[in-house]
Amino acid sequence: MTHLPGTPHVARIACGWTYGAQQCENTFYVSDSTDAIFTDPDGFCAAVATAWETNMIPVMYGQQNFNEVVFEDVRDIPFVGLVHPVTPAVEGDLTTSSPLPANLALAIKRSTGALGRSGRGRLYWQIVADEVISAANFVESGYANDVVAALQGFQTDVEAISGTVLLGINSYFEDKVMRASGLFQQIINWSVTDYVVDSMRKRLPGRGR
Repeated sequence: MTHLPGTPHVARIACGWTYGAQQCENTFYVSDSTDAIFTDPDGFCAAVATAWETNMIPVMYGQQNFNEVVFEDVRDIPFVGLVHPVTPAVEGDLTTSSPLPANLALAIKRSTGALGRSGRGRLYWQIVADEVISAANFVESGYANDVVAALQGFQTDVEAISGTVLLGINSYFEDKVMRASGLFQQIINWSVTDYVVDSMRKRLPGRGR
């Protein structure tokens, strides 16, 4: 079995919610040059949960129930972690009478400023309601821009937790060859390349997250 390499000072975090019977999540990487977040990972997750509730709940729907933050220490093999439950789960602020399947998403670009594929990534934001579909196959631009702004606010709040935390992406491969050590890069910009509806099939019931 091939294992990913460790990345100094880095953890993977995932903010999870339920949608119907399906557990969904968005994942991020954080770096702390002091390693302080690893001394109290549950406390760090609680602070991340607060940042999520402050910024992301206003752009989530009542059918989405924010219920956990997952923390995984990826500094050394084997990776280890914990789940911080959010109880009671927090419902999104928005309402809809026409919920959509869990696999519909808006692809949001996260950029680090570095060149190449290792310097950028995507976050697939679940599209819950037909009210934000502007036309066949397109997401309403106003809602998309609200989500981008919310993610920027989330990053600001996460990075303010200790003053030494950076939110970013982690690259494990270069030219399809596994790196000796993961490469963490801070996100410097969130954006939407286009408003075309994307799909994340694994979010459908029985297909993972």
